[in-house]
Amino acid sequence: MVLKTKTQHIQNILIPLTTFCLAMGFLEAIVVVYLRAIAYPLGFTFPLSPVPDKIIHTEIIREICTLIMLIGIAWLAGHHLWTRLAYFIFAFAIWDITYYLALKLFLNWPPTLHTWDVLFLIPIVWAGPVLAPLICSVTMLLLAFIILKGTLLSDSFSIKKTELTWLLTGSLIIITSFIWEYLILIINNQSGADIRNIIYNHIPENFVWPLFGVGFGLVLFAMALISNRLFIRKS
Repeated sequence: MVLKTKTQHIQNILIPLTTFCLAMGFLEAIVVVYLRAIAYPLGFTFPLSPVPDKIIHTEIIREICTLIMLIGIAWLAGHHLWTRLAYFIFAFAIWDITYYLALKLFLNWPPTLHTWDVLFLIPIVWAGPVLAPLICSVTMLLLAFIILKGTLLSDSFSIKKTELTWLLTGSLIIITSFIWEYLILIINNQSGADIRNIIYNHIPENFVWPLFGVGFGLVLFAMALISNRLFIRKS
């Protein structure tokens, strides 16, 4: 009876949380439709079009606000650290997947999952094929459900230090794969040239899938450790 009550409670949270993130994903896509109409009237492509610093700064603030909104809704939905983490991961994934679905609906973009996109601007440009962040989002959904299942099975559930270490290490490696090309540009800028011009003129082509794969593998390994501890050993 207690497990059934807990399960119903999570379901009651996931329904409005999903609705919120679906709306948020569409809203994010609508903002990008406006931005691309201004900066890329002929269609988004690399190299990036130079835009005023005011627009870049505004875009960075928008990204920060997006993260704050996701953290805020997850904080309200959860009742302790791990449920809040699970709801944040879930919300982020639903928002991100919905964002790309909405862009496809509004702009018929991306043409393929291998099309490159700018993902974030903090602290430097994140870029990669659309397939990569979508893989991350699907994996985040799975991780969120594993954590929520753990909280259902035990009120004292927590991610162990070793599991968390693998998760964070894998995540940092994945992030490195997204910023890799632009990080190399910055490191190799020995001439003192304006790095903004270098970034604007760069056409990324070679996503470091092996590096992404290593990070992804470590995240899956951590998820397997958690799942083994929760489900297999208890059976």
